[in-house]
Amino acid sequence: MGYYDPPEPEGAGTDTFTCSMEVTRKFITPDMERELVILRDGPKINDPWAAERFPDEVEIAKERSTRNAVQALLRAWKIAEDWTGTCGWEGETDYAIWHGSIQWTCPSCGEEHDDEQAEDRWGPDPDERRKQMLEDQYDSMREDALIERLREDEAGL
Repeated sequence: MGYYDPPEPEGAGTDTFTCSMEVTRKFITPDMERELVILRDGPKINDPWAAERFPDEVEIAKERSTRNAVQALLRAWKIAEDWTGTCGWEGETDYAIWHGSIQWTCPSCGEEHDDEQAEDRWGPDPDERRKQMLEDQYDSMREDALIERLREDEAGL
């Protein structure tokens, strides 16, 4: 059974890009950030000895605090207003070159970009020049060998 290998890009790497896509998004408010910190770190326990004396009650309090944080976060997200504007992200990210075109995904807004031709951005590929030179040499050697054989055939007639 034959397997199909997916095509590989012509080139890949990391470079600096700027995203200029118009996006709509919500921002995390300070209240949302506070609730996210509770979800990440867990609720603060004011009495450090309570965990030893009343482990079940502390666990119940942690679960209640986490549940309250999730509910507060969802409420804040629902009332947060959408903002529309240019993404404006600028930084380094990975890219791939497909059919001579630079393609990359913005880490901030997730938009896929299909930018200008790679040759316009970085100039001609130095490996392409070397490859072309070697191909020209090979072609000229084949032509020289063919002409030499023709001369030998003519001489033999």
